[in-house]
Amino acid sequence: MVEEEIIKINRKLQKMIDKSDVDESIARDLLVRLQASRITLSTLHKTGIGKTVNNLRRLITNEDLSTVAKSLLKNWKKLVPETSSVSANKDDRQSTSNSSNNSQNSQETNVTNGKNSDSDKPTKQQSFIKSSTSNSYTALHTQDEFRLKSRDLLAAALSISELPEGSDDPVELSARIEDAIYKELKDTGVKYRNRVRSRISNLKDVKNPNLRINVLLGIITPERFAVLTAEEMASDALKQERSKLTDMAINECQLAVDEGTGTDLIQCKKCKQNNCAYTEVQTRSADEPMTLFILCKSCGYRWKIFSFLILFMAGGANNKSAAQLMTEANKKAKSAGGLFQRMLGSGNVMNEDARVLYIQAGNAGRAEGDYPTSVEAYKRALDLSTEDFEKAQMYEAISSSYRMFDLPQAIPPLTRAAELYMTQGKWTMASQIFEKIAELYEQMNDYENMMKCLKEAYRFLKQEGQKAGTNRVQKKMAEIHVLQHRFIEAQQQFEELAEKAKDDALVKFSAKDYWLRATMCALCIDVENASTALNRYINDNPLFEERSIEVKLLRQLITDVEEQNKESFLKHFDDTSLSPLRSDRIVRSLIDDIAKKINGDVDLK
Repeated sequence: MVEEEIIKINRKLQKMIDKSDVDESIARDLLVRLQASRITLSTLHKTGIGKTVNNLRRLITNEDLSTVAKSLLKNWKKLVPETSSVSANKDDRQSTSNSSNNSQNSQETNVTNGKNSDSDKPTKQQSFIKSSTSNSYTALHTQDEFRLKSRDLLAAALSISELPEGSDDPVELSARIEDAIYKELKDTGVKYRNRVRSRISNLKDVKNPNLRINVLLGIITPERFAVLTAEEMASDALKQERSKLTDMAINECQLAVDEGTGTDLIQCKKCKQNNCAYTEVQTRSADEPMTLFILCKSCGYRWKIFSFLILFMAGGANNKSAAQLMTEANKKAKSAGGLFQRMLGSGNVMNEDARVLYIQAGNAGRAEGDYPTSVEAYKRALDLSTEDFEKAQMYEAISSSYRMFDLPQAIPPLTRAAELYMTQGKWTMASQIFEKIAELYEQMNDYENMMKCLKEAYRFLKQEGQKAGTNRVQKKMAEIHVLQHRFIEAQQQFEELAEKAKDDALVKFSAKDYWLRATMCALCIDVENASTALNRYINDNPLFEERSIEVKLLRQLITDVEEQNKESFLKHFDDTSLSPLRSDRIVRSLIDDIAKKINGDVDLK
């Protein structure tokens, strides 16, 4: 579309604006024709169609037509930075000279009127900013209201106090700063806004006046100021404070110069050399294993592991048998007791190396299936251990080997390990040992001793506040009561578990399973006891309602026992949708006991 046609459209639209009477159909047709045309920046300047469409937009009441006009104006605004980059340089020079003349005139005016009162200064300074703002905005060719507002805020921050002698025009500087930020970020999004805010806040910082003066005097150029980081804009005092904090942090993080105990039994992860030194430190809570800090003397590489991992990490790469490692360990242990080593004070180091070799021999024996040899190796390592924690670990290793060929002999070492942990106040680890002992007694069908160990574990976990651990052990105790036909004790344990679970948001739905087991324990005693318990659970707990699958199953089972119908009893249980119950060992034991009671085979009370 040629310029003549654009001029004709412009005239038609202008007539509507002058008469304040907009014919929406005609206006829509004219705007659509403008949308279909290719309008350049020069066409906009010559015809003035942009101003006309903008004035028309203000008169339009139809939202759809207003949207079309806004779309046109938005597209035409995009033409300004893209097509005016060549001509902008000439305009910049003219605007710069104009702004410099204005600043000189304003300075001369300030000098001649120097006798005026201080109350007049802010008013004159604000008028100076407003008068020069229009010149700088025109020079940098932007009509974006958000960018113009950013420039105003930057200019106000630069002019927050008296300008130093020889300073540049704050408005011109703010325009250049904003323009540099926009050219880097390409839009006025979140990054642009944060960048502008940081410039403004640092310019207004009373504790950092030098930054503002350096920008006004040109020591820091606008382009450089636009990209400065927060650390670079900080005051000298803040920089010194940050430097001190950094030095302190570095000093605190420095590793100790002491290399520690030398050994050739640990292989470096980096250079694969067996020339390391280690230091053992308790970095976590008392019931956790110690941490081993290792330094390679060959390449300087450092790493850390838990101390118990040293028992398993070295020696495996050499592929030596348990017998070979035992021989080497015996030689080391014998050499450590020699007169020459005692005089040099190196006996302790050799004893430690021998201990590690014995541990490796024990590990190799377990890998080969030679458990008696592994027991012997662990016992000798135990004799060379000096710390209670190391001894407890050795007793656990001895028990693990005994467990494979002599189950009763596995219990005394674990008992000794539990005593050592209790001596150190590591109650959680002691409770874990008692649970292991209980498992051994369970394999031996010794439920009485198993119950004693579980009670000790429960007591330690409860005093340490380990909720999950106490619930786990209490459930195991209830299950053992079922296997011992102590249904009253089992019912009480399951009821306690259900009461604790219903108040915990994470496990509250498991309460229904505990109530089901408690009711089945009551059913093993008699039907009346089971009905009473079930009704009490339903009345006291909204989660355990009549519509639930668990309650429906229990009602059917109680009815079958009342009718002495064993086949229906077993069928209802086998057909239940609660599939985990059918494979549960304890629930299956309860079902078998109730079925025997129906036949009158045994008195379960």
